[in-house]
Amino acid sequence: CLHGLSVAMLELPGALVHMLSGIFEQLVKIYSAAQLSVHLLEFVSSISREPRLYTGFHTRDYRVLFAVAINYIRFHNNQRRRESSLMGTVSVNDAALDQYVLVMAYQVIDAYYLSLSSTLKAEILDHLIVGLLQTNYSRNSLDEVNEVCLDMVLQNYNRSSEEILTTSEVAVKEEFGPVVERSWIQHNSIVTIRAQKEGPLAQIMIRSSSGTTSRVVDLPAEVARKFTERIEQPLGSMPTSPQSELSKPTFGSLPRSISRGRSISRSRRLHSTAAPGAGSSYSEADTLPLDSIARLLRGELVQHGNAIARSLRIFDSTPTVDAHKVSVAYVGPGQTTEREILLNQQGSPAYWNFLHGLGKIKRLARMEGFSAGLDTSGQDTDGRYTIGWRDLIANLVFHVGTLMPAQENRQEQIIRKKAHMGNDYVHIIFNESGRDYDLNTISSHFNFVQIIVTPVDGLVASHEETSSRLHGELPEQGAHEVQLYKVRTQINPEIPFIGPAAEPKVLTLTALPAFVRSIAIHAVIFSQVYTTCKSSETGGEAEYVSLWHARLQIIKRIR
Repeated sequence: CLHGLSVAMLELPGALVHMLSGIFEQLVKIYSAAQLSVHLLEFVSSISREPRLYTGFHTRDYRVLFAVAINYIRFHNNQRRRESSLMGTVSVNDAALDQYVLVMAYQVIDAYYLSLSSTLKAEILDHLIVGLLQTNYSRNSLDEVNEVCLDMVLQNYNRSSEEILTTSEVAVKEEFGPVVERSWIQHNSIVTIRAQKEGPLAQIMIRSSSGTTSRVVDLPAEVARKFTERIEQPLGSMPTSPQSELSKPTFGSLPRSISRGRSISRSRRLHSTAAPGAGSSYSEADTLPLDSIARLLRGELVQHGNAIARSLRIFDSTPTVDAHKVSVAYVGPGQTTEREILLNQQGSPAYWNFLHGLGKIKRLARMEGFSAGLDTSGQDTDGRYTIGWRDLIANLVFHVGTLMPAQENRQEQIIRKKAHMGNDYVHIIFNESGRDYDLNTISSHFNFVQIIVTPVDGLVASHEETSSRLHGELPEQGAHEVQLYKVRTQINPEIPFIGPAAEPKVLTLTALPAFVRSIAIHAVIFSQVYTTCKSSETGGEAEYVSLWHARLQIIKRIR
């Protein structure tokens, strides 16, 4: 059923949009077996990449949606407590599925929260924070995954989704000439001030797990402005109650009721995460883990040295969105060998239109941030262009075989292309060979998941037909029927990943790229989780660490 809805949301979005609230009301009641959890959370995650489906959601709809994710986090931690009391090892596959469910639950929270307007964020803030605190595994301190999620919630309280999308993935230091630089640790953030030695400008950087903010100020002018505001502020305009400050939290700060360590339920009546809409109050124990972030002390000066400088460089180079890479290969009529496929520089019109639907064309020489290892020096070693896609929490770059140079007499080009594609966990195969595609056609140690796209009738459509269908145009009277494409996943036998195309799904070219892209993103995430668990020496019990989590760990090491 969920797999069918994954197709329907792209093929019939107008019909499904009116049903989503009811669907989520049912999903919030389900949180049991890991196998079912995977399908459910992948479905909810896929919807997050289609804003047209949820732009009409109201506060209650979002509370239900967050409850779906929070229930799975709670279920995961409860199961973890039960397993910790039993002797025995956990299989790699079971550990990977459990970890994947947890990762996907937090990603659902991240994706939807960052898409909200400031008004909606204010209306669900307390509800979301209390829900996260109730899921905490430890009752004495915050779990690091919850610390990361709460940092995301608070740091982005006043930021729009457009602002988040245009923010650089990595920190950039302004060219000020000679500067004096000082850094302070304040809880789980690093505040750095870089002031010109012979000028009025200063850059203020705040590094946290979920992002880095930067602002350039004219120090004398800023001091004068603040002083003027202070002496001109009417006495009656000063806040007189916690509620007046709570309505407008400052950037990166906790609401007053939280920062004082009081139970949130005493200052505002909240709704239960597990049963949205039902009134409930919470005891001090429900919010006990918040004490570890509530006691914000004055910043502690960081003593700069080589080790600290190295840690800050690593931190600044760690992106603030998940970076994924996926290969795309075209298999032409009659082709069966790796060499034939790697030598392809052309594809059918349907293939090129499919590529355009996967993402935007990126000029490699002008590409900033994550490039999936492709040459961006301007020498065009890996071609002039690639395809990239970005949303609020993920950056996806494709290794497109037909966009990389490969000549019959240039073996080094074929080797370089194979090196890029062979190191990807996930391959998208646009198969117009007329034959079944073998899992090991392009040999690789990382060949985990292949998403195979095949014309249903085996015919290669003309350029005019595919172009009109991609843009949703209706065929003229007497024209051929709409070309349909079959999507199925081939999976390495060791991998338990399933996804919505384990059984073939049939789509039109209009819906095809988004469906395949969503499967690819989820497959990459699961492959990373699986690799982490498999490499563990403790029987598959390793914890997958996201980029935000890794940034938090760097801050704690500096502290």
